Amino acid sequence: MPLVKIQELEPDVKLALWRVEETPEEMMDKYSCLSSFKSDAEVFKSGARKMEYLVERALLHSLLNKDIDILHEESGKPYLDGENGLEISISHTLRKGKGFVAIVLSRHGRSGIDIEYQSDRINKIVDKFIREDEKASTTIERLIIWSAKETVYKYFHEQDLQYFEMRCLPFVPMDKGTVVVENLKGGGDLTVGFILDNEYILTYAVNVMQK
Repeated sequence: MPLVKIQELEPDVKLALWRVEETPEEMMDKYSCLSSFKSDAEVFKSGARKMEYLVERALLHSLLNKDIDILHEESGKPYLDGENGLEISISHTLRKGKGFVAIVLSRHGRSGIDIEYQSDRINKIVDKFIREDEKASTTIERLIIWSAKETVYKYFHEQDLQYFEMRCLPFVPMDKGTVVVENLKGGGDLTVGFILDNEYILTYAVNVMQK
């Protein structure tokens, strides 16, 4: 089953992860909950984008047990059609149609999530996103910082934060932990949770973590 897990991070905060293995055609055949989205999915010429669209909605159905469409604000921030008070954040990492899609749902206000493949390619762009005053001597530390900043960017979506406008405080890279990220533009700190898997790194932040 491509649905990897549904995890309750906090009361009224759920994270869901899907391993993308099917083709768009197989998705439509297997999951009846996608029937109402078939015509909209056909708009996408890119197979990868079509898969993202379908898996996002299949994941959402797994979380809520009902069909709800995902809409987007002008900024690109997703929101749920007709679901007031329920915040959603989405991330995907696909290579040649395979990969992962992650969603976090929260009733505690804003949220952010990011998922990245584990890869040493991150070492080639260190100077693009890591500040001189951040500790990042290993590939894992760099991947966590990259993913954490992507999550913080989504959380503060209206601020359009740049990488150097965020600073990760020292943290211990382990299978599961947190890193505090300073918002140097808007002020304040944000606690970002991270989960390390042998294939991916996933980071998330929800409003309840700040209380």
